[in-house]
Amino acid sequence: MTQALIPRSADPIILEPDLSRELVNHETLWLRNFISQQTQRAYTRVFRDFCVFLSIDTPDALRAVTAAHIIAYRDYLTETRGDEAPERP
Repeated sequence: MTQALIPRSADPIILEPDLSRELVNHETLWLRNFISQQTQRAYTRVFRDFCVFLSIDTPDALRAVTAAHIIAYRDYLTETRGDEAPERP
């Protein structure tokens, strides 16, 4: 008999009401992975800048992002901020 890799809990996982809706704000859900408020603020700024750069305004547009888009954004940051790493917030 093999054990499950992830043990099953007897208690069901209950999502908070704002997360259980059919349409979830994906940015908010992603940010909940990070405990630090400072990290959440920094990633929010970077994510929004990335979306503006690529004119992303819908979840479908975000899902269509490819490695080429990310490389273009990285090159843009390098050109506008120089070769050094982006400043930390």
